[in-house]
Amino acid sequence: MNLSLGIALGLISMFSFGIAHSLSKIPAKNLGANRLLFWRNVFNVIFLAIIFLLFRSNENFDLKYIVFAAILSVLGYIPIFFFYKAMETGKVGLISPVASSHTILAIALAITFYRERLSSTHLVSISLIVLGVLLISLNLKDIKHSDIFKRKSGLPYAFITAVTWGFYFFLIKIPVDKIGPVLTSLITESGMLICAFLVLISKRDQIVYKTKKHIFTVIIISVLATIGFLAYLQGMNIGGVSIVTALSASSPLVIVLYGRLIYKEVLKPLQYCAIALILIGILALSLT
Repeated sequence: MNLSLGIALGLISMFSFGIAHSLSKIPAKNLGANRLLFWRNVFNVIFLAIIFLLFRSNENFDLKYIVFAAILSVLGYIPIFFFYKAMETGKVGLISPVASSHTILAIALAITFYRERLSSTHLVSISLIVLGVLLISLNLKDIKHSDIFKRKSGLPYAFITAVTWGFYFFLIKIPVDKIGPVLTSLITESGMLICAFLVLISKRDQIVYKTKKHIFTVIIISVLATIGFLAYLQGMNIGGVSIVTALSASSPLVIVLYGRLIYKEVLKPLQYCAIALILIGILALSLT
């Protein structure tokens, strides 16, 4: 297991997902969750098809795992749809850490079923990262006034996202090990695109943009999501599910720093503490 390369890929995934999620709030609100997901995946599939054609000699075609990946794409559609739904209705600062808590479930499943062995240093480092992720956007006043169990808060959608992402990122290791990350990504993203299309058709929603206002943003989100997902899958294959999932799920760190740098948002003492925890955890992983 090449841990250093796995950590590097996990960090690439973290930055890519973090910026993509930061950019998703406005198009999710204006286009709706499913339409954003549909167009995001249109571009995802195009980008992945190009990558696949360039590197297909590195992929192994095994029909059983191709079918498994296709079935898994239905599970993959659920969390990203509900994540965008949560972004559409709730506050990013509440949604992001809750959704990112999927790492706890994914790591628990990986340790139990994949028999991943983590040293005590790894366990402490991952715990610091997870704790930092959970605290980084926490605002007790927001929770108090968010009507936590009501859909308008976005939190019920975020909890669904966390649970389904946990199972999805745990299970996706199976086809990645057998048919490779690029083919797995192409199949699952294509399946999610089909799911989004069928939902739009069933609801008789308009598929074509009324305006081109958000198209460039969606393309950027798609590029970043493609990079993040491929980096995650390759990193997971090299460094293990537990470590790479913890790093990838640290995307709220990027979201908070993005808000600080781009929107000049003021960070609170708890956020600085959370950032420190995440960075200490990442540094500790890198030095082991």
